[in-house]
Amino acid sequence: MASIKLTYFDIRGLAETARYLLKIGGVAFEDVRLSLTRNADGSFSRPEFDAAKAAGQFPFGQVPILEVDGVKICQSKAIERFLARHVGLLNGTEVEVAVIESACEEILDLALAYRKAAYAPEAEREALKAAFYSTELPKFAGLLENFAGAEYLVGGKLSLADVHLYAFLERLGFENAAALTATLDAHPKLKASFNKVAQHPAIVEWQAARPQTAM
Repeated sequence: MASIKLTYFDIRGLAETARYLLKIGGVAFEDVRLSLTRNADGSFSRPEFDAAKAAGQFPFGQVPILEVDGVKICQSKAIERFLARHVGLLNGTEVEVAVIESACEEILDLALAYRKAAYAPEAEREALKAAFYSTELPKFAGLLENFAGAEYLVGGKLSLADVHLYAFLERLGFENAAALTATLDAHPKLKASFNKVAQHPAIVEWQAARPQTAM
């Protein structure tokens, strides 16, 4: 069996989808978590990351990084696609895989709309977040609802698209639980997909055991 190591900060962030895929697939891995501390001025201290980056350990100067038998795979979406194929959540015919990936790209567009608001200058942030929740989230949720199957987003079975959607909506729920509940209640097919991942035994077990972090 391959030796797998996932390196990221000690937060959920850009690595949690990868962790979910590994857990769903029952894949043993080393979960390397680099310290990340928020300073009083809002900046972050990350001494382990800075030292490793200076030493040339990160090919693109960033994390997450997945190492498979010593080979480094960079970029979170490449990592997710690799792991999804590895655990059987990105498979089928070329067309079936492309449909799964198209759903993932739509979810990524939704996530980017959120990030544009969440990381806007402080003076604009709250107004942009409000606009995201009132306009962007319902728009994208409606498109995905029309696209989705009855219980899963694509192909009548669990896929990377379901895990990707769950990880993003879970993040929203930590910030705005009411908006998440309202979105899922208004979109029953998305709610079914969300619940399929939320109730997966491997996800339930991981969430009970994982480090509790602010992000």
